[in-house]
Amino acid sequence: MLLTCNSGHTPGNDFDRSAKPSEGHTGARKKVWPSTAAKGVASRNASSCHWTLTSAAERSSRTCCIYYKSYGVGGGAKRQHAAAGRLALQCGRKQKETKEKKLIFGSWNIRTLLDRDTTERPQRRTALIAKELARYRIDIAALSETRFAEEGLICEPDGGYTFFWKGKAENEDRIHGVGFAIRSTLLRLMSDLPTGINERLMKLRFRISKSRHATVISAYAPTLTSSDEDKEAFYENLDSVIKSTPSSDKLVLLGDFNARIGCDSETWKGVMGPHGVGKLNNNGMLLLTMCAENGLTVTNTLFRLANKYKTSWMHPRSKQWHLIDYVIVRRRDIRDVKITRAMRGAECWTDHRLIRAILALCIAPTQRKRAKLIRAKFDTKRLQDPVKREAFQQHLDDALTAHGPLTGDPNDKWTQYRKMVTESAKAILGPKQRNHQDWFDENNEAISKLLDKKRQAFIELQNDINSTSKKDRFKQLQQTAQKELREMQDSWWDRKAEEVQNHAESNNAKEFYSSLKAVYGPAKPSITPLLSADGSTLLKDKANIIERWREHFSTLLNRPSTVDPAALNSIPQKPVVDDLDLPPSLDEVMKAIKQTSSGKAAGGDNIPAELHKAAGPGALGAFHNILTSIWEEENMPQDFKDATVVSIFKKGNKADCGNYRGISLLSIAGKILARVILNRLISLVSEEALPETQCGFRPGRSTIDMVFTIRQIQEKCIEQHKDLFAVFIDLTKAFDTVNREALWSVLSKLGCPRKFTNLIRLFHDGMQGLVLSNGDTSAPFDISNGVKQGCVLAPVLFNLFFTCVLNHALRDLDRGIYLRYRLDGSLFDLRRLNARTKTIERLVHDALFADDCALMAHTEPDLQIIVDRFAEAARLFGLMISLSKTEVMHQPAPGTSAPPPNVSIEGTELKVVEQFKYLGSTISCDGSLDKEIAQRISKASQSLGRLRARVINNKNIKLETKIKVYKAVVLTSLLYGCETWTTYRKYIKQLERFHMRSLRSIMHIKWQDRVTNLAVLDRAGLGQRNTGRPKKRYKDCIKDSLKYCGIPPAQLEAQAQNRVGWRAAVKKGCKSFEDHRRGKVAAARQRRKEAATAPPTASFPCPNCPRVCGSRIGLISHLRSHQR
Repeated sequence: MLLTCNSGHTPGNDFDRSAKPSEGHTGARKKVWPSTAAKGVASRNASSCHWTLTSAAERSSRTCCIYYKSYGVGGGAKRQHAAAGRLALQCGRKQKETKEKKLIFGSWNIRTLLDRDTTERPQRRTALIAKELARYRIDIAALSETRFAEEGLICEPDGGYTFFWKGKAENEDRIHGVGFAIRSTLLRLMSDLPTGINERLMKLRFRISKSRHATVISAYAPTLTSSDEDKEAFYENLDSVIKSTPSSDKLVLLGDFNARIGCDSETWKGVMGPHGVGKLNNNGMLLLTMCAENGLTVTNTLFRLANKYKTSWMHPRSKQWHLIDYVIVRRRDIRDVKITRAMRGAECWTDHRLIRAILALCIAPTQRKRAKLIRAKFDTKRLQDPVKREAFQQHLDDALTAHGPLTGDPNDKWTQYRKMVTESAKAILGPKQRNHQDWFDENNEAISKLLDKKRQAFIELQNDINSTSKKDRFKQLQQTAQKELREMQDSWWDRKAEEVQNHAESNNAKEFYSSLKAVYGPAKPSITPLLSADGSTLLKDKANIIERWREHFSTLLNRPSTVDPAALNSIPQKPVVDDLDLPPSLDEVMKAIKQTSSGKAAGGDNIPAELHKAAGPGALGAFHNILTSIWEEENMPQDFKDATVVSIFKKGNKADCGNYRGISLLSIAGKILARVILNRLISLVSEEALPETQCGFRPGRSTIDMVFTIRQIQEKCIEQHKDLFAVFIDLTKAFDTVNREALWSVLSKLGCPRKFTNLIRLFHDGMQGLVLSNGDTSAPFDISNGVKQGCVLAPVLFNLFFTCVLNHALRDLDRGIYLRYRLDGSLFDLRRLNARTKTIERLVHDALFADDCALMAHTEPDLQIIVDRFAEAARLFGLMISLSKTEVMHQPAPGTSAPPPNVSIEGTELKVVEQFKYLGSTISCDGSLDKEIAQRISKASQSLGRLRARVINNKNIKLETKIKVYKAVVLTSLLYGCETWTTYRKYIKQLERFHMRSLRSIMHIKWQDRVTNLAVLDRAGLGQRNTGRPKKRYKDCIKDSLKYCGIPPAQLEAQAQNRVGWRAAVKKGCKSFEDHRRGKVAAARQRRKEAATAPPTASFPCPNCPRVCGSRIGLISHLRSHQR
């Protein structure tokens, strides 16, 4: 029931929420009387109005809500109002009250989201804006002038909002841009993400009931000074978007329209209310015309408010406030609008006020079945506190004692143990706090206090705009906030640069890349939709996207492959190693737990490695009992098998699923059992079966070893005047196409007993996966082929399988490259190689790093034979060669020329290249480093470019900090693989040129400033790099480097065994050499200065005899006579 007024108003004023009854209504305060009671009627005469309590069905289209003030209406009329209100409220109490649902919208021109290095605005604009939106409880905000490039999203977890934007291309001027800021909790309920139309329009559609939707449009219109073509294009696009919106949708149009619509409500009935502001201009005419044509109403003009609560922008010259930011809805939906007003207290370094509108709408949650819910992570960092660690151990031991012995099969035992570990972690550790993304997050509390003080001063200034003291106080607090924010930022950067440098020097790859991600800043995820399997349709709905991921990985991880039984039978049978079948000991389990990496994401059981490492003796005994039961009963819990797949973008079109790599999240407990099996497999089977040329996933070996091997073979072939032919094989999804039945046969042939093989098999049989994407999980799917991705066993299992393929291909083959060497002589004494009886000759066909395979020979026919046999073996074992990615390279003997080689696989000629990127390093057909140096400079330039906005161009960061970040990030990329280079002077010059150019860029020094390189290095605190000498072999380069570092060459082989000690010795020698060199340069410079100031009649005595020369050149000639 609603108290309504039938005052004979015309239908044209139906939407006027504050229209006056004839001589009666004079107020602006809204009073809506709810009543759900029956059909009673309260009627009185107030002036000329007839007030009636009617039902909703009885209300006509001419009904309008009551507005009044405490003045202007007679006392009798006020009493009548109160009586009617009491009657309505009494009726309403008879039924259960329901909470009214609403959405709060905002429209704000925030001027920019870019973090620019200016004193005008502090950085981390998205976080600052999120704080302001949260203060006003905004659910969906339309943002104007975002100025971001392309299209994307940023999540502000602490602020609770996700920002979406659409802008121009990266290489265009970005002076426009629109976007949305959506409360993250609401975003989970939406099935569709915002869609960018162009840099001035963006659209969002969500469901508000089973059959109805709401469409929200964020707009930024051209300014008054823009060309007519720009204005017409904008309104044509906006009109097209509105017309394409289903007529049944609730429509909310938000944004900065740069238009003044005036207050002529009589002319624009139905388009605007009676409470407009100012005068109409040309842009306002365009806006009102568009609204009239589409049946829209400007809600800013519907409510009687003071002008300060309606205007949104102050003219910079006239200092007059105007209304140019609007909230617009369909005319039929104005009853949904509760209020629209400007919020004067919202301050975020912008000259626009936030427009806030409350609408009677709600988001209907999207009903989607989820395979699993992703549980909250535990705060495992608390385990570093001995007290917390002991409390966790005690709580878990108490739970195990209270529970008693674990009973049932291994799956039941694991379920009981998992529950107790989870409950103990929840009770002692609690949920994990989100990691800080940058300096803003780490200082969130302090920043909030700074902004609160500034905000309070701003509100006081708004209440007394002419007060000089309040204006000065606000400016002072604003400057203080800027200063302290810069200090926080610089302190954070200094710590991060130190962390990156320390991790790089200590070779801690995990922490290095973790710190590096923080330096680069949080990634901006793309909102690009996915292509369907046939590539004909773009999928934008979340449900369709997650189903597409499931389809993609289900197909990828279930590729069929067949193996020839005869090929398996040809593998020689090795003696069975019975010790592999013994149950795991407690020491083995504890060793496996220690070997498990901390900080890894947990699988479906939600138990990270830190909890297993923190377990006490009682818990370790229970866990050991579970693993022993699994071993003896050969019954694997499903948690140990299943995988959660996460997609990681590689390169190419982001809409194509094939351009993503899947990462599997597995149960840590399953990884511990797999580690026990792996340790036995490596010690008793793998290291004996794998060839010396396989360096992939083996202890003490890396990609640099194989790059070094390839370069040394190139160098020796040039030195011995030999041709070198190489083919670089690319296998299609090698790990995912391994036939599992064949793999079990291979393990059996290599000496693995039945139980041991069955335990490995249990990890794979019945395995299921589900895809995790943007917080949603797909339905599970079976995985029936390939080794288990993400499992510690997978690389070794593949290496063993691939070794059998190579052995089958290269068996009894005498084609390839012969190397002669000895291991008991000095590295630099070539004469020792002449002793034929003490040298070793070895035939090399291949260089391997897991599935990266390079086959080599001296002649083209020999290479063709090797390739044919390898292709046949790959076919017999079910592996597929990617003919489009497999390439051939020929290095001719010096002084010879030959046509490109013709090498083919199954009739398909392979592509011949002059360079090939092998394990991240560019190998050239002439053995030179030209392409490699260019590639390294290119990679380093990209790293430098990524740092430019956040570090280099940031005036708030000290130079010392910038240099530290440069050394840790850019130089690391520039010098990757430099240990394998044979350096020439021209290469050193190129590297030094890039190095100096980068330093000048960091310090903003131009060539016109006439600053020498030595001065640049002094400012950066860096020494000049050694230039070397031309035409040296690798061993010559090493010999010179040892001499410069003061390390005797005879001690090289002994000292290099200890890598930590070797690095320390090299670092110490480099520092000593650099200090000595700089001292010599300074002494020479001083001698030149003294010579320049010496008198013309100076005498130069000979240090070896009594003779005195009249000039320096004469003394030099005389000294030569002593040398004879």
